[in-house]
Amino acid sequence: MRITIASILISVAICLGMFAAASATLHTFTVPGSNRSEKVTIKDPIPAVGNTRSPIRHLIVVVGENRSFDNVFGTYVPSDPRQTVWNLLSQDIVQINGNIGTNFEAAAQQQATDTTTYELSPAQTGHFQYLPQPSTTLSALPTGPCNLEPGIFCSDIGLDPTSQGLLSTRGTGQSAYDPKIGATPVPDCRYPSDLFNGPYLLLGNSELNNCGTPFPPGVETIANTTYTSNTGDPVHRFYQMWQQSDCSIANITPQNPSGCTRDLFTWVAVTVGWGFTNPSPTHR
Repeated sequence: MRITIASILISVAICLGMFAAASATLHTFTVPGSNRSEKVTIKDPIPAVGNTRSPIRHLIVVVGENRSFDNVFGTYVPSDPRQTVWNLLSQDIVQINGNIGTNFEAAAQQQATDTTTYELSPAQTGHFQYLPQPSTTLSALPTGPCNLEPGIFCSDIGLDPTSQGLLSTRGTGQSAYDPKIGATPVPDCRYPSDLFNGPYLLLGNSELNNCGTPFPPGVETIANTTYTSNTGDPVHRFYQMWQQSDCSIANITPQNPSGCTRDLFTWVAVTVGWGFTNPSPTHR
């Protein structure tokens, strides 16, 4: 999976509902964005389900834009041994340190073909032998945000005071998408072009690969990725993101009720992706 880690913002909202043993509740509220004084009453759609260990009825986890569960919780281990989680670690796809696990091939990325009409689960043509270098897209900035737009991106009210310095961190020293200066994305030379086909560590797998002259010249040097480095963004397009998940009724099993195999992340990214330098086909 071509998953990148930049500055990850995670918001966790926990909705504390009524006890599950309680009867369904009627909720009355004013319609948002309306000048009307009328109120709408709806019935709680969650029926009583008996006694539970906790009064919590709903748990909503909101993850920062375009971040997958495994991107954030891929090696998470519950503190309570009675609890379990389905992630890269529990499926033995990776080890606790992020290295390859015994079931690593289960996350292998596939290639496909889709040239007539858009398909959620297009016909596959075989797996990638190696994963290509990730792209700089528009987030692997050549220099820090504050250097690009002085006075605009040098502070952010959404960041904790101790994190404001992230806006002044160094850039990648490589071209990324910036139409104002005519720059386009390039393969991120901080990574090899023969990555193993599966999840990889952004830090552990970073190695300079024929980087050449920094961009723009004399502004930054090119160095291996660190925890505060800018990296390329994942695909930010609705239909492409659905296609990356590769969901099909034919793939539904008791172990995978979603029917999504999540094996087209790389293929979609390198064939359509952002569409900066290769505009996406109209049928997608």
